[in-house]
Amino acid sequence: MVSDELSRLGDLLERGLISREEFDQQKETLLAQARSQSLPPVSVITDHGVPSEVGAYRINDTVGEGGMGRVYRARHRSKIIAERQGGDVAIKVMHHQYARNKDFQDRFEREASLGLRLQHAGIVKVHDLVVDGGTLALVMEIVDGQPLSELVGSVTGPLPWSRAQPMFQQLLDAVAYAHSEGVVHRDLKPENVLVTPGGLLKILDFGIAKDTASGSTKTGTGMGTVDYMAPEQYLDAKNVDQRADVYALGMTLYEMLAGRLPWEPDTPEFTILDRKREGNLPSPTQFYPDIPPGVVTALMQALHPDRKRRTATPEALGEALRLVTAAEQQRWEQDAPLEGFDPAVLFGMVDEPQPPAAPEAVITADQWDGSKEAFDALDTDGDGVLSREEVAAGLLSTPVAPAAPVAPVVAAAPAVAAPPRPPREFSKRDKLIALVGLVGVLALGLLGWALVEWSERAQSRDEVAEALDSLKQRQTDAQLNEDGSFLEQALAKAEHAFELDETPEARELHALLLALRDEWHKDREFIEHDFSLIDEATQKAVDEKPGGRLAELARALVTSKACRKVGAFDERRAGFCAEAEQRFAKAAEALQGEEDWWLRVEVAWLRAGHFSVRAEESQKDASLSSADQRAAARKYAAKALAVCDTVKADLGRGSVNDPFVMGNCMKLAGKAEDYSEYYRWARQLRAYRVKNDGTLDESVVRKLYRDAGPLHCRKLAFTTNKNKVRTRPKPRSKADRFCVYVGRHALDCPNRAKDMLAESVTTVDWTAPAAAWPGSSSPLSCFLGADEARQSRRGDGKRKKPRVKRAARPVEGNWE
Repeated sequence: MVSDELSRLGDLLERGLISREEFDQQKETLLAQARSQSLPPVSVITDHGVPSEVGAYRINDTVGEGGMGRVYRARHRSKIIAERQGGDVAIKVMHHQYARNKDFQDRFEREASLGLRLQHAGIVKVHDLVVDGGTLALVMEIVDGQPLSELVGSVTGPLPWSRAQPMFQQLLDAVAYAHSEGVVHRDLKPENVLVTPGGLLKILDFGIAKDTASGSTKTGTGMGTVDYMAPEQYLDAKNVDQRADVYALGMTLYEMLAGRLPWEPDTPEFTILDRKREGNLPSPTQFYPDIPPGVVTALMQALHPDRKRRTATPEALGEALRLVTAAEQQRWEQDAPLEGFDPAVLFGMVDEPQPPAAPEAVITADQWDGSKEAFDALDTDGDGVLSREEVAAGLLSTPVAPAAPVAPVVAAAPAVAAPPRPPREFSKRDKLIALVGLVGVLALGLLGWALVEWSERAQSRDEVAEALDSLKQRQTDAQLNEDGSFLEQALAKAEHAFELDETPEARELHALLLALRDEWHKDREFIEHDFSLIDEATQKAVDEKPGGRLAELARALVTSKACRKVGAFDERRAGFCAEAEQRFAKAAEALQGEEDWWLRVEVAWLRAGHFSVRAEESQKDASLSSADQRAAARKYAAKALAVCDTVKADLGRGSVNDPFVMGNCMKLAGKAEDYSEYYRWARQLRAYRVKNDGTLDESVVRKLYRDAGPLHCRKLAFTTNKNKVRTRPKPRSKADRFCVYVGRHALDCPNRAKDMLAESVTTVDWTAPAAAWPGSSSPLSCFLGADEARQSRRGDGKRKKPRVKRAARPVEGNWE
């Protein structure tokens, strides 16, 4: 078994009996042999059941489940291997629809190869890769803990630097080791870091890592997570190096210290990319102030948009952070803005502190200008000096002449500080003036804020109107419709309008333009990452404005695409299909009225196209009988024809989608086997596409034949003349002749179809198309394509007499 052989090779490598090159070569040979074998899987992994075994591993419990697979707790059947692996392991098993995908297989094998090579305490160890029949699984060290994103997001919030520093140093050491082994992770983020209860951090998910040593990677696309990836990772993905990981580490540290990212969770992806490219990131202290300045400086250097000026390595980033010493941290805490703050004083809970009393003035015997007897009489305490109180008491008890020497002696004493003036008491008038002033300042501030808000909201409304007008121009001007830059300009207006004022109107318009820009209304490739972004944007639009015409349309076209592209076995498919129908109906309901006729055409085109594709899927469904295939196709086609009826009055008014709606409705009538409707829509399409010389383009003529209803008509062949112009059908079977028969009637050429009535096809009623043809109350020329008309005028080598002249002058009731 592959897993056992890989374990044996790993043991030989650890013992030094084979080289790294021999190990890699033999491992690739084993994996290639496993992929080429069509052996049944050891155990069947389904989307709903829990297997008992996967490869050589017995399943004990389910750990969790994601969009691409499940993770189980398991143990190897071999006791020796189980002990070497440390007992229980985590085994990540891909769902079958992804296990068959070559890109996912490559990603799993890359993750396994790198995991087996990287041996570090800070990296989740990979033990084995199971490739067995239809099973693809990765066996890893089991880690009991929680992602760093959950720890910061829901448990701790912002982490103090004293706690974050040892945790972040573990990440720096692990990434530095990976770089030393030639591996650039390219998707570092808190979600890919597990934190154990003991505080150990472990990095996982090397699925999109770049192996610089071997060149094994999928480059050229901006892989990673937008919130954490470096600017060059989406601008020049092929040439990313270890500095991209330094940037991601910086964003991770930012989130640890600030408790959040620099932008709101619903910020559009392209806005985040622009801010990163411009280096327009706020300091983390805006969200959590108590971060040492040295840490902020080192962090912002790691987030520099120019990788040439960015911190080059994890070791350099760690060294820059270590420069923030314990003394600097202590000094930062001491210099905090709240130092010396006394809440009791600030809020008036104690009396205002009084100034200290002035020193008491004294008079010595030498300074006394009177008699010794008088001095001794005043010196009641016998200390040889007279205090102010003793002098005052003597003056009050002994009559003294006005010229008595005591007064000048007191005046000549050292200056006595004046007693403090009592605090001023504010009158009611003073308080009223202060209150009015304060209210005035607040009012001016509020008025200024209101004016700014009003201005921004007014500008946002204007830009929404301009972007909507641009969308209308694009949908009514064929030249602008092909100009991608014009749509980009409209999208930029909508984005700016949303940044100014996050109104539901701005969000729904932005979501619709984003979906159109990324061509979710066309037959584009379905990429899960891209879909998750537009899925989130359109869901938020309908959440904020349920029933909104643009929000419902944006959500409808995205879910319609998902309905058709996620795959028949994807459990989300039924929900997407049902939601698409519901959203299209709500969008059509919201667009009733005269003003939005061009949007009604857009909705009808997309909505009818949705049912048309589902009808075609029913025609190809091998699980249904032929009768059930036809019945299912008719059901969806009938729903679409009801949509076509609602937009008849809006066609021909100038929408670029007019011909597409007409052609799609005609094709749907054929799928519904409603030939009266088929001929009616054919005439409307012909009238719209007819040229000045009364003929049709070859493409229109072919469409009238190939959309006749049965699926095989889509492959109807046409003759090719020497000018390589094909307009004349070339039936190769009786079934093909039915397509030609319906097409002739759609061209108002019934006599050309008469000779086919002798043929019969058992599965189709030939008489129904003839009976449904409406005829006409006025003479009509037999409608031909340009090449067929030329052929008829000059003859085709077999018929010398031109027939088109008779068609040019028809007689009522005798077509041709």
